[in-house]
Amino acid sequence: MSRALYSLMIQHRTELASAVAQRLMGSDVPHYRELGPSVVQDRSTRLVHALLESLANLPSSFVDYILLIAGERMGQGYFLKEMQVALSVLEERSWQIVVAGFRCEEHADQLARLTSTIGAAKDALARAYLERKRQAEARVALLEQQLQVLSRGTDAPPVDGDEEGL
Repeated sequence: MSRALYSLMIQHRTELASAVAQRLMGSDVPHYRELGPSVVQDRSTRLVHALLESLANLPSSFVDYILLIAGERMGQGYFLKEMQVALSVLEERSWQIVVAGFRCEEHADQLARLTSTIGAAKDALARAYLERKRQAEARVALLEQQLQVLSRGTDAPPVDGDEEGL
């Protein structure tokens, strides 16, 4: 944990949340755009708070938060790309803040801290999405098998020459 990184990010938390919210209102993230600005701003603020909490003392808490949110969003039909946008904007804007707020010789260490935290969350998000996709595909395959069984019917097929009913 870096107190200096945490302090700098705390100073810019509103700016970070606004940057994320503004991007989530873009044309390529329809589910967020449909929520409206106040809900998106609130969600963005919570995302930044989770990152700050992770930087302060609980490195894995950001991954835990992202997994929780990912489960909710996937259940609501959000696309992986939509969820990735928030993390990418958070990372990009955080990098800009670090570069502006630290001496050049400190950049590598501070950026590595940020990247490892946000990168771990991105990896967890991708794994969660792929696992949900795998489960959905397995469920579809099972339903297709059940449909084939049901579509066979219960009567035996007609035997040649047994066309009385026609």
